[in-house]
This record gives sequence, C-alpha cells and structure tokens, in this order.
Amino acid sequence: MTDRELQDALRAALRRDPGIDAREIAVSVKGGVVTLKGDVKGYRQEAAAERLAFGLRGVRAVANDVNTYTWDAHPTDTEIAAAALSALPRRVDASNRAIAVSVSDGWVTLSGVVDSHAERVAAAHAAQELPGVRGVTDNLT
Repeated sequence: MTDRELQDALRAALRRDPGIDAREIAVSVKGGVVTLKGDVKGYRQEAAAERLAFGLRGVRAVANDVNTYTWDAHPTDTEIAAAALSALPRRVDASNRAIAVSVSDGWVTLSGVVDSHAERVAAAHAAQELPGVRGVTDNLT
C-alpha cells in the first residue's frame, strides 16, 4: 500500500469503530510510519486507534501523539480505586481471589492472582477504561 492508501484505510477504520471519535484524531503517513495526533476522551480511544493502525498491512511503526483527557471534573484517586473495585468483578471471575487495587496520581496498580491470561488482560482493560486513569501497572500473576 502507498502512504496515501494507508492513511485512507486507517481513517476509514477509525470512522467504523463506534468507540472512537474519529473527528478528533489526525492521521498522517510517511514511509509506512503512521502518526496519530489529537485529543480524545479516555485511554480506550487512544489505545484502539493505535491497535487499528498496527493492524494495517504495510504499517512499519506508529507514533502515537494522541493526548488523552478525562471528564471535566477529574476523579480523585479514591474515586478511581472505588470504580476499579466495582468494575473488576464484572470483567474477571474473582470470586475466590482478591485483586488488590492501588491508585496514585491516576495510575492504577493491580496485584493478585488470576486463573488465566485472559482474566489478566480483562482486568487491565477494565482498569484502563475508567475515567481519570492515566495508566495501569499489571502485577497480576
């Protein structure tokens, strides 16, 4: 694919994804290197845009310069921790285990034991999607 074809294909993929506000992400391509720029509401949109770019044949690298912002009123670390504790049981079968959650300056750290890689990924995604989360450290085993 040419750079122009990659750019058009990625723009179309961004528009098709209902979880991404494609109007907020600018796409440029040079030599197979995709650059994403813009401001989106939530880490999930930023990560999804990057995954879509890497999913295109011919993309050699992605420079993700997308800025993530949260809601107008930034949740406190306490509110993020409470939201994470509420969200985790819906995504991970943790009935017999405890997943410890700590939050510092919007950064969530998950610790504990899960049964599978799929549960580990689900827990990290559940935390990443919460408003106010700047990042997640996955210490699950």
